[in-house]
Parts: sequence; structure tokens; C-alpha cells
Amino acid sequence: MYSHAEHGNESKNIAQKPEIGVDWRLPNQKELRTIAARNCYNPSINVNVFPNTPDDWFWSSSPVAGDVSSAWAFSSGFDNYYGRDNNYRVRLVRSLGQ
Repeated sequence: MYSHAEHGNESKNIAQKPEIGVDWRLPNQKELRTIAARNCYNPSINVNVFPNTPDDWFWSSSPVAGDVSSAWAFSSGFDNYYGRDNNYRVRLVRSLGQ
């Protein structure tokens, strides 16, 4: 788990491994919503597609308008904003065609 500031450094470390690729990034708030499975709960995600996903908060790359000390996070089909010093999980994504 990472604070919002720490996720950037760790994401870069992971994404720079040649065997993983360099095009991974932190998804925005809208992208995190698209992987939620409305028929699933705790976690609200298809565990066959995303195995071992904990029921926890995940950071998005979306900032909070007017509050530079906060960012949006997503969990169990809901999103909310929290202080960037909170420790939440990160899920890296790739754009289509990568």
C-alpha cells in the first residue's frame, strides 16, 4: 500500500522493468469505475478476471478540484476523495493497443 505520492515512484519502478513494459500507468477515476462488476461485492470486481483483488481502496490519478492535498480513490463500487497521505493500493493499467 502506498500514499498517493509514493505510488508514483513505485509505479515508475515497476513500469521500467523490461519484462513488464514501460507503458503502465495509474488509471483515472472513470477508468477504475469501468472495471467494477455491479453484480459482485467485497470486492466489487470479477475475481475470475482479477484474482486475489482485496476489498480495499485503490488510488486513481484523478486530482480533486480545488484541493491539491487530496485525490480520488475507488473501492467496492464507490469513489471518494482522500488526503494523499493515506495508504491505499494501486492498480496499474495499460491503454488499448499497447
